[in-house]
Amino acid sequence: MKKFPYIIISFIAGFPLISFAALTNAQDVINLIVKVGNWMYGAILALAVVFILLSAYNFMGSGGSEEKVTTAKNQLLYTLIAVVVAMLAKGLIALIEKLVITP
Repeated sequence: MKKFPYIIISFIAGFPLISFAALTNAQDVINLIVKVGNWMYGAILALAVVFILLSAYNFMGSGGSEEKVTTAKNQLLYTLIAVVVAMLAKGLIALIEKLVITP
């Protein structure tokens, strides 16, 4: 029963790698990079929602403690920074795709 989460995580992490069998030209490689990037972007945004809710929970449960409020604010700040970095990475993928595909 302890191995069950590892099997699920391995399947989810390895799912984009299934596409490696169909790589025949440069366009297929670009499409694979875009698929993996989109998949990771979605995963990061889903995790961001979880961490935003976690920081809100910590903020509401702080009970006025200045340390806990600071911790919750830092969690929210780091989550928002991660979302911005993910959006920049998504834009970078689109930029590279335009530079490589269009002559």
